[in-house]
Amino acid sequence: MTTTRRFLWGGIGGLAPILATFLILEADIIGRYLSELGQGGSAMTVIGYVVRVVGLFIVGGLWASLHKSERDPKKLFQLGIVAPAMITGMISASNINAESTPAAETVAMARPPAVAAAPSPNAAVTAQTPGSPRSLMANREQPQTDPPPPEPEPVKSFIRGLLGRP
Repeated sequence: MTTTRRFLWGGIGGLAPILATFLILEADIIGRYLSELGQGGSAMTVIGYVVRVVGLFIVGGLWASLHKSERDPKKLFQLGIVAPAMITGMISASNINAESTPAAETVAMARPPAVAAAPSPNAAVTAQTPGSPRSLMANREQPQTDPPPPEPEPVKSFIRGLLGRP
């Protein structure tokens, strides 16, 4: 059997852990990535996930192609599962740990409570003349609008997709 065929059988085996975790964990995460992308989110998250899948295919293919004496496609498939399964398991475990502890970014992005506007220097003057246009303008509350969410940084989005984090 040629090295290319051993690589392909191992690469297909390398995709088996992705398929197994896809059915259990990652279908929801990929759905989130695609819905965020549809709403103007960063494409780097999806690109990071694709790099992860291609990387696991390559790792499985390389691991199987190192076993030059092996000729059975089933055994090459099984050999291709080994390294990507360990990598996928470690990534999934780190994702569970990341979800159970609050992220520093979430705390940093929390919006502070609304602060009351300080009275203008002319408030005392305008308060003495009720009904004047200045007093009406000074006493009118300004509507508060939420600032737009910050644009995700491309590197953080890429790593989020690479690690399969929600």
